[in-house]
Amino acid sequence: MRRIPVEYLIPGLKVGYPVMDGQGRILINAGTILTSVMINRLKKLKYSWLYIYDGKDDFTEAFVISEMVRRRALNVVNNLYQDILQERYFAIKVANYREQLKEIAAEMLAELLDKKGFLLDLYDIRNLDDYTYFHSVNVALLSMATALKAGFKHDEIINLGISGLLHDIGKTQVPWTILNKPGKLSPEEMEIIRLHPEKGGEIVSRYLNFGSSVVQGVIQHHERLDGSGYLQGLSGDKIHKFAKIIMVADVYDAMTSKRVYRDPIDPKEVYEFVLALGGGEFDLNTVKSFASSIAVYPVGAKVLLNNGFEGIVTGTPVGFPDRPVIRVIADNGRPVEPYYLSLAEEYKLMVTKIVLYPEVANESIVQILTQR
Repeated sequence: MRRIPVEYLIPGLKVGYPVMDGQGRILINAGTILTSVMINRLKKLKYSWLYIYDGKDDFTEAFVISEMVRRRALNVVNNLYQDILQERYFAIKVANYREQLKEIAAEMLAELLDKKGFLLDLYDIRNLDDYTYFHSVNVALLSMATALKAGFKHDEIINLGISGLLHDIGKTQVPWTILNKPGKLSPEEMEIIRLHPEKGGEIVSRYLNFGSSVVQGVIQHHERLDGSGYLQGLSGDKIHKFAKIIMVADVYDAMTSKRVYRDPIDPKEVYEFVLALGGGEFDLNTVKSFASSIAVYPVGAKVLLNNGFEGIVTGTPVGFPDRPVIRVIADNGRPVEPYYLSLAEEYKLMVTKIVLYPEVANESIVQILTQR
């Protein structure tokens, strides 16, 4: 499979992994042959990219979280947000979101533990309008993976996952026009945005009845270790350990995602950016645990190596976050019989860039399906 931007899709390509919306519903299932109508619909819904089947199904085991669990998590988060937005507070109690969130966090942790041989890859296919729901699930996953590496206890990791799922719940109290403003926010709008951690803490405490650790993770996720964050400008050990992790996960996922006001930033650049903040804005030990938990290059991405090889990322071994396994498909522009190469074992080789497929428009369907 390959990870291809929506703008370069053409009719006749086969979908390699299900396309979900922010409610966890499958819009296009794996195996579907794309039509021009489907592609136009995906563009209208503001999806950024899809997994396209290219004759190889060689990295599905690198998906640390199953489709089913991701769908359930999206559904729970979306339903909770909608009930809060509509002020259906009685429905919140009836739906028992507290138990649902505990269950989904436990399922996420179980799957993380089951895939210890792979680093976390955020493969979700998301649309721009549902950003908050996908982002919430990703922040929870990143946070839990970091806590696992840091040696947190089982129950702590589950509570951290819940806090991650709920970290932006206060944005339900921010006007949609501000959240989705494509331009720069005014000082007044920024002040409103900056109230969302406090509003979120109130919701988590009052309506969901979670304890202090979960609440503090929500309230403090925009604080910074050097005191430069908000709401309270806390620093050092005054910041809860959950918040120290969630702030890193939040920044990483936000920067690598497409937003209404900018395109996604290259994950390698974001990875280096996060590392650079360790010991400053971010807790150094947290950054170390985070950095050793994630895969820098997303599976399915086409990459260029320093020797001219081109290949498709199929996974990343533990201990080597920026040294993926790739399926080599070309040598200095010339197609080759595909073979697998682990950069963890080839120290003279390195990824120089992710190829964003501007050239895919010039490739025929046959070429895409035969470069295996």
